[in-house]
Amino acid sequence: MSPPGHRPRQAALLVLGASLGAQAGSALATRLFTLVSPAGAAALRLLGAATVLIIAAGGFAAIRRRVPREALPTIAGLGLASAGMTVCFYEAISRIPLGPAVTVEFLGPIAVAALSSRRRADVGWALLALAGVALVSEGLTGGGAASGIGFALAAGACWAGYLMFARRLGHGGTGMAGLAASLIVGALAAAPILAVSHPSAADLPAALGLGLVLGTLSTALVYALEIAALRRASITVVGVLLALDPAVAAVIGFIALDQGLALVQLAGIALVIAAGTGVVRGAAAPMAGPGAE
Repeated sequence: MSPPGHRPRQAALLVLGASLGAQAGSALATRLFTLVSPAGAAALRLLGAATVLIIAAGGFAAIRRRVPREALPTIAGLGLASAGMTVCFYEAISRIPLGPAVTVEFLGPIAVAALSSRRRADVGWALLALAGVALVSEGLTGGGAASGIGFALAAGACWAGYLMFARRLGHGGTGMAGLAASLIVGALAAAPILAVSHPSAADLPAALGLGLVLGTLSTALVYALEIAALRRASITVVGVLLALDPAVAAVIGFIALDQGLALVQLAGIALVIAAGTGVVRGAAAPMAGPGAE
């Protein structure tokens, strides 16, 4: 029997489950776009995720007890970053295929990992990632391609901010309560979107149900699986496995959404995966975190 923290095979299965959950949730979100705008769908997912994690954390009273006041600025930052990341990512996948969107967004965590490392080689990995994104972008056509890439880049920037705040919150030891509190902030920040873009009365039950499913699948489940993986392997091993997210997104996009990609785009995704793997092996920063995508 492997000792705790040295079970990479189990960790690999857990990370694969987290990646499949996140990307399957993203594919499912495109179905919600028929009932509400992408930004409205993001708001519903944040509401669903907050609901699930409030229950998991033991309710509002338990959250208030476990979250110290000095952690509130970090929690607010994490919640706003989560909201921005979700809204921008959903706007991106409403315009460009899932695989390229995740690949472009992945520049955010690669940048965090590279900046956390003092190795000169990481400059090369970052340039390789940029080259990969350029190849992915080259294969995108249509009127919404440019804005889709822009939203994916914005989602990546929010993801980078998310990681910075998540690291601070992790050091504070608030656990599930801290994450739940941050998603309450994120849901409140995104709630006004529903005043402008909301489902019809007839579609409201289905939209709320899908939002709850997305919150569970793309946030709560992903968080639980990633934490479980980190208990079985080092953050470097888990980070390298998470660097495969763009490939998982491309496969899910092809299977679930019939989004075929050109060879040049597949080559770009491969370059970004190689860059992410190279960076995380020499960096102290995690490549992803709960709530990504």
